[in-house]
Amino acid sequence: MPIRPNEETILATFSLTELLDLAWEKEKQDRTKQKEEVERHLSAIKGMLAESSSQLRSENAEAQKAPTTSALKTQKKRGRKPGRKSDQRPAEQVAQKIEPVSSAKSSETPEQNSEKKKPLSALLVESVGKEPMSMDQIVESAEKLGWKTKSKNPRQIVFLELGKQIEKGALKKAGRGMYVKG
Repeated sequence: MPIRPNEETILATFSLTELLDLAWEKEKQDRTKQKEEVERHLSAIKGMLAESSSQLRSENAEAQKAPTTSALKTQKKRGRKPGRKSDQRPAEQVAQKIEPVSSAKSSETPEQNSEKKKPLSALLVESVGKEPMSMDQIVESAEKLGWKTKSKNPRQIVFLELGKQIEKGALKKAGRGMYVKG
């Protein structure tokens, strides 16, 4: 392993232009090494792609052969049966689709139903206080108050509703990403 000279010796021995030339030469060498490595990877990838495309071509050729009669029998035809209109169903099918209303649902009063599920706008106005709250705090507070969603991005839903509430004047923006009661 060669001994590396200290900085003072290097600066005393070489001029600035010589040092810059050495640095450029080292950079060129590094780039050519990287380029060669990338080219090796690309050629390996091209080989794998060529191999997989030939496999796909052979599979497609096999799949495009004429289907057997048993395969044709198992395929379902889509759409309505010929000669039949959409409103001409047998009475038995219509009767099966209609289910009787359960008495448990009808026994609840409208007040009980409204307590179970409030609109998001009411929950947001209720959850945001006089102190500024961030979006995450508002979403968490709304969920604690009973808001449920199946959305993959509930923050977006809350953000849109906050915009509506700001337009109505129920809420105000207290800064970037912070909201308070209006």
